[in-house]
Amino acid sequence: MKRKALALALALTMLFSVLPLTFASAEESTPTPGDTVVAKLDGTDITLNALIEQLKTDDCSGKTLQLTQNIVVDAWTSVPVFRGTLDGAGFGISGLNAPLFVQLERATVKNLTVEGKLTAVIANNEVGLLAGRATGSVSVENVVTKGSIEVGGTTSVFAGGFFGQANDANMKNCVNQADILVGTTNNTSLIGGLIGQVASLNSSIGAVTLQNCANYGDVIDSGEPTGSAVRSGSKAGGLIGVINNAGKDIAMTLCYNGGAVSAMCYAGGLSADVRGNLTADQCINVGSVTVRQPDDKSGNAYAGGLIGQFYNNSYAVIRSSINSGAVAAVSPAGSNNSRAGGIVGTTNRVLEVSNCFNSGAVSAKYMAGGIAGEMGSTATSTRTYGILNCVSVGTVSSNAGNGPDSNICGLLGALGNHSGGKNLTFRLENSYYLAGTDGMKALGTTLNSGYQANGNGFAVTLTYGADTQTLQQESQNFLTFAANIVAEVTEAGGKADTGAIQTAHPVYAVGLQQTAVSDNTYDIRLIAGLNSLEYSAVGFELIRLEEGSALSGMVERSSDTVYTTLTGYDESGAEKVYSASEDFGCSYLSAVTVRGIPADRTVTFVLRPYLTSMDGEIQYCGPACLVTFVNGVLQAAE
Repeated sequence: MKRKALALALALTMLFSVLPLTFASAEESTPTPGDTVVAKLDGTDITLNALIEQLKTDDCSGKTLQLTQNIVVDAWTSVPVFRGTLDGAGFGISGLNAPLFVQLERATVKNLTVEGKLTAVIANNEVGLLAGRATGSVSVENVVTKGSIEVGGTTSVFAGGFFGQANDANMKNCVNQADILVGTTNNTSLIGGLIGQVASLNSSIGAVTLQNCANYGDVIDSGEPTGSAVRSGSKAGGLIGVINNAGKDIAMTLCYNGGAVSAMCYAGGLSADVRGNLTADQCINVGSVTVRQPDDKSGNAYAGGLIGQFYNNSYAVIRSSINSGAVAAVSPAGSNNSRAGGIVGTTNRVLEVSNCFNSGAVSAKYMAGGIAGEMGSTATSTRTYGILNCVSVGTVSSNAGNGPDSNICGLLGALGNHSGGKNLTFRLENSYYLAGTDGMKALGTTLNSGYQANGNGFAVTLTYGADTQTLQQESQNFLTFAANIVAEVTEAGGKADTGAIQTAHPVYAVGLQQTAVSDNTYDIRLIAGLNSLEYSAVGFELIRLEEGSALSGMVERSSDTVYTTLTGYDESGAEKVYSASEDFGCSYLSAVTVRGIPADRTVTFVLRPYLTSMDGEIQYCGPACLVTFVNGVLQAAE
């Protein structure tokens, strides 16, 4: 039977195609002599000294500046504004002690590495290795930032590896490797791996898109507050600290955070606080996300594996995304304002979370869930509202001995219709909590009177396989209504003792092949790569979620046979021999086949590679993945 080969970059096509970018960077330890020709400005050679002087008064509007070698600078003074095209041509600028530019405006920067150690803010308290701010349609592609940003003192701070603030930027294939470490005692520090804040700048608000972007640096706000109040403006995100762009669209696609994220009040693997229309698709966080407030302070503590808080946005969608980092919201004993979720900490607007997976441990004092700590809405919407086709295998717990267990739940800590009488339907469909914690419910409720709706317009639809039931809320009867939801979810939700997913990757998914549909079924073959033979078996553990059926449970497929080559077919249908070393960058391949998958429905596999040691111990080898087929078509193929 003819097989069609569909590559899965690194761990899988859909989610792990974020690759660390590598460019030439300056390695010299001494500054580049000023009389050295370092670039071409509109095709004409220019020395470093001449370039520095020209950039003081020339914003290069309509001009192209292309580097011809690596540059090492000393005692850098930021260029005031740049409106041209900067092409690094694979070279780098290093030695920065200040942002390369104060402001990028209607500019393009590409194929560049920027490296430095920044220890102070600049104009408007904005700091980034590339620029303090980006505004007016800025394009950044194939750019890497390295080094560190370390800011203390008493001023407010907007800090990111690329920009302190931005309002209209398109970033593609961008990677930050610099740590963002802030210790200000000021109330406000909005920090992110790429951008500190997306907001209105120069009286203009624009959209921001991130595609195939990654952060590997730690994003930490450790500043201790002064006085009695907590630093409510302390917010940190793996990619963007805060999105505050008044309803404009923000898109993150194929983005990745690998750094630890920590703040005083809000933190998220992608963003801490979203106040815009965000669509996050095929994104991953593997870094820990922590909000920790001092024992003598009290305020909001919101932490999410991907998003800390959604607030007053028109809509938001998170789909086909993964969190494997630990998420914790730690607040003082006297505070009940902590929320933590494997995907989202809290929301007060309509949010769709679909085809997402969490394997990180989640903890909070008051509300915690494997997918979301709290979900509620203060406005009606025609968009999808709920949790669909999601799985969490991360443990969920209270990090305070007196935390109420009713809001510490497997999938969702608390569900609430914040304002009474709203015509909303919350959908919880084919989603499962599989950590197997004894007595853990899938869905919680809340005793907060603010969640008691005054009308009959709020409903919850629960769907598990082919069984659908709609529960309609009766006036002033929220607690009974929520108790019924808990009972239904607990009865229907599957549980299994899957254990913790380890972060080591001795075995990893490298490919997937699918047969053509025949007799309304098809087969898939999962391919794992490994570099050692010190195991008795390797393979994939599979959880199968099939439309029209309940959870099928664990299906283990293992193999004690490994190969150096496998035969398959390329995208044109021609037979091809795939090599472990040449095609997948590993020493050996292991293949596992699943047969007879129906081609007339949606089938999702939660899969994670594992190995069995010589003494029989099973070890999971990395974050789990979601692979979805719709009517026999792999959705990850794009």
